[in-house]
Amino acid sequence: MRRMTPEEFLDSLRERRPDVWVRGNHVPGVADEPLPRPGVNAPTPEDVASPDNAELIAKYLVGRPGVTAEERIDMARLLQDLTASGEAGWYAVISAHGGGSPEALRMSAVRNYDLSERQELARRLACFAKSEDDCEGCGSCGEPAEVLAANEGG
Repeated sequence: MRRMTPEEFLDSLRERRPDVWVRGNHVPGVADEPLPRPGVNAPTPEDVASPDNAELIAKYLVGRPGVTAEERIDMARLLQDLTASGEAGWYAVISAHGGGSPEALRMSAVRNYDLSERQELARRLACFAKSEDDCEGCGSCGEPAEVLAANEGG
């Protein structure tokens, strides 16, 4: 199947007139809404990986130091997913889950989550964030080096 150009994609959105909401407002013409545009115009993973495009990618998609073009493209696609769909990322989650039921997804997430470990980490971080004068003696405080060592498993 041939990949659509950005113009063809926008034309297809205009023809289909999807029911889209952006920031709580109904958008009658998503193809002309500026917020999802970066995701529409972003190059595909194949475009980024192609050596023929390396110079263009480096020239036009480089941001601040330490942020790669791929990361900027991923962020554009995330913003598109979060703003161009009333499902706000749900399809990405269920795709990663393999298309099972929402309840199976919840059960899987809860079954593999170590709540007691996270509660202990939250206690340590809350205490670590307080100044020495504000400590209420909850018992989970230590010197900053001790708290960091405990969080690292040492």
